[in-house]
Amino acid sequence: MQHVYSIDNPYLYDIFAKSKDPNSPYAILTHKKRPQNICVYGSSLHTYTFISGLIKEGVEPERIFLVIPPRAYDIATKFNSNAERIAYEDQLINNPEAFNDNSIRKAILDSLQRIGVNISDHFQIDRFWPEDGAPEKMQFITLKNPKNNDEPGFECRILVTSTMLDVSDPIFNAIQDNGLVYNGRLIVKNNYQCTDKNIFACGEICQFSQIYKNYSLGKSLMMDRYSGRELGQKLARSILEYINILSPIDPNDPSYEELPAFQMPVGQGGYLPNGYIYYQVKAIGEGKPQNLVAGMPNREPIISNCLERSDHYIKFGFDNNGLINSVTYLGKEHISVPSLLSLIGLSETYLNRLEERSQAGSNLIHNLSEFLSENWAMALYHEWFSEFRYNLKVKLTQDKDLRKIMEQVGDHATTGKY
Repeated sequence: MQHVYSIDNPYLYDIFAKSKDPNSPYAILTHKKRPQNICVYGSSLHTYTFISGLIKEGVEPERIFLVIPPRAYDIATKFNSNAERIAYEDQLINNPEAFNDNSIRKAILDSLQRIGVNISDHFQIDRFWPEDGAPEKMQFITLKNPKNNDEPGFECRILVTSTMLDVSDPIFNAIQDNGLVYNGRLIVKNNYQCTDKNIFACGEICQFSQIYKNYSLGKSLMMDRYSGRELGQKLARSILEYINILSPIDPNDPSYEELPAFQMPVGQGGYLPNGYIYYQVKAIGEGKPQNLVAGMPNREPIISNCLERSDHYIKFGFDNNGLINSVTYLGKEHISVPSLLSLIGLSETYLNRLEERSQAGSNLIHNLSEFLSENWAMALYHEWFSEFRYNLKVKLTQDKDLRKIMEQVGDHATTGKY
């Protein structure tokens, strides 16, 4: 059927570019006398950034129908094992949602409705109806709500899907033509080498082989879970080792059969409708002790919600040790993404009494850009700050008086005196 596209199509930008061809998507959507409708189906961040792009290119919001499918999983915060946690987090990758925060989700959907975008939440596409006499052309789409069996529909000529990860035809054909192993994702070794030793690959369509599963407990095999920058650095090193510029790992080394160690936080972001900018950065999931995996989160996030007053929202998430493991931002001001990345892994105490600033009803952070650019925060973003923290920690742990105090604290904790 004509004009059905995937959001992962690498040529999507060219397909929807301005064109005088009367059969192009742009011409169909912006026709002066008979503009047609477009349906965008999905809930990933690409869904909303694509709609933002359509509006900026002159498509009337009333011509856009956003259909958000029901969530394919139940939200979980407690797990019995690392394997269960990894399976759940991998499921989030296969069924991506743009926002894991209800306040942000509501703000964006409300802003879309105000400008005229048609939204059908928790619906699935049930059927395509072709045009009479032209079965290759879509004319009508019917939806279905699994809960109440409601079946609305609307006229539509173009459909763009944005749900599960899709691989473009040229890449898929290249994989097949070279006889590479593919089971929904391209399978590679821990040095990013495919079954053809002369081909290396990494990225969101790749996955480490299952042979490393037992050697890398607590780690996911899916590359989506890791920083693209870090993946690229390690891929470059593997290629340099392969061409004998760098020394490869000794096969007798215990790490030879393990996955590479990943540490960099991962993030996503994009331009949303109505001038909003969205960023989320978070620490990668790592193997944790059983008591931490099975325990409930003991720290509430710190939130500053000023969307109604100054058009920004910021949320800091913490692990059970009080370290920042996620930062989420929505607003209309540009902020430095490297600055957000620098905050991941820091203790809450580094944030200049942020908890006091964000008590219920206070919302003292009126301008996030200024807050993150104040003098107190400059040291946090310096490239040597992490090294400074490490050296300071080493010196403190080697101090005899401090070590004596820590031993006393440990004894008190062990004997239950606290």
